[in-house]
Amino acid sequence: MPPLPFNLPPVPPLPFYIHPLVFWTIVLIVGIIFAITFMRFLFAPAEEKSSALVIFILMVVGVVLIYLAALNAPQIVYQFKRLTAPIFRW
Repeated sequence: MPPLPFNLPPVPPLPFYIHPLVFWTIVLIVGIIFAITFMRFLFAPAEEKSSALVIFILMVVGVVLIYLAALNAPQIVYQFKRLTAPIFRW
């Protein structure tokens, strides 16, 4: 791991391994996209406010869904395997 001036927060439990630096880089990029989307909503002309608001709300919902999926990844994998066991013979 490259030397850092601080310790990275722990990565939430995921069904696959991801390096903490890569994970937090992805989180940072999503945060920047989130900030840009919010600024586009704030400074949009009056006729484009509604479409910018819809995009911003969809972005928020998407981030929340990805977060919830990451927190519940072991249960999601278990349910998927349980539901598909008759098909794939897990």
